[in-house]
Amino acid sequence: MNHRPAYILTSDNNLSMVVNGKSYFINTSHPNYSRIIDAIKADRFEGIEELINIPKAINEYYRGGIEVRNGKIYYKGNVVHNTLTRRIMEFINKGLPTGPLLKFFSNLMSNPSARSINELYGFLEHKGFPITDDGCFLAYKGVNQDYTDCYSGKFDNSVGVINEVERNQVDDNSEKLCSFGFHVGTYAYANSFAKGNLVLVKVNPKDAVSVPNDHSADKLRVCKYQVISVVSGMIEEPYCPSSQEDCEEYDDYEG
Repeated sequence: MNHRPAYILTSDNNLSMVVNGKSYFINTSHPNYSRIIDAIKADRFEGIEELINIPKAINEYYRGGIEVRNGKIYYKGNVVHNTLTRRIMEFINKGLPTGPLLKFFSNLMSNPSARSINELYGFLEHKGFPITDDGCFLAYKGVNQDYTDCYSGKFDNSVGVINEVERNQVDDNSEKLCSFGFHVGTYAYANSFAKGNLVLVKVNPKDAVSVPNDHSADKLRVCKYQVISVVSGMIEEPYCPSSQEDCEEYDDYEG
């Protein structure tokens, strides 16, 4: 910052401020209003422009094609409208941390599927899949007692292992709830298919292949995931829900 800002607090507690030659009018609804006032009280003005102009701070940090402009999210010059971008703007307006969501957005935009880009976050939010600090998401997977997959027994699911197949080896038809590919899902879904152990897995959104066409579905197909931890020990009586009873016929190399 080149100069100490000039400011005045009006009678209705709104703030008029000039920082580095730029004028700002901040009312009490601004998400960082209290932090800005605290900075003024402490005579601490370094970084105050970033508190005032949240999209500016985001644009300077995320130079990989992400831009916040006029209340909209742009990627490489094109506006993106979906559940995720609406949620990011909501976080911005409420002064909530946007880092994980923006990293998730950046990863997601590397997904070649327009459907995944538009629908993945809404599905994850609806089902409560957590977003990680590096912009990935967590899900569950049921495996055998020896941590191999339940269908082919060929894929090791020990902690730390990364399993990956070519994307074109995973069915991208979201109309087919049961088909070939790596399946991850909710705790209830994974627990129903587990034959010994339940593991927590981490998935980069760019590797999501088939997003369910119905939010009542509890799983999605991916082409890559990493095993993060073991969720529970022996599961004594695994079962297959009636809606999934024919899955083994189709999940020919991994479930």
